[in-house]
Amino acid sequence: MAEAIITSVVSSLIVSGIMGLIVWFKTKSKESKEEKEKRIMEAELRKEGLVCLMRDRIISLCNECEEKGFASQQMIDNIDKMYQTYHKMGGNGVATASYEKLLKLPHKED
Repeated sequence: MAEAIITSVVSSLIVSGIMGLIVWFKTKSKESKEEKEKRIMEAELRKEGLVCLMRDRIISLCNECEEKGFASQQMIDNIDKMYQTYHKMGGNGVATASYEKLLKLPHKED
């Protein structure tokens, strides 16, 4: 009889321990999924922020060159790199009109 009680208690402890581990792993994986989604969202927000900053900078620099009436080759190269990156990161055509006007300006050697 004592052996049956011990077996029953040990079995209950083992099952309880296994169930506890299962619950812990599920909770842990759920937290990891939520953390991963948060990191992805934060990365997207940083990307959007960079795209906005590049768009603003491209338009500002193009307007500055347009006011001067010319663009130096160095300025064109810098804006071109930024413009290409802007599009690769998902920037739309908002800065395109400014960029195209820049390319039509007289070029001045550095």
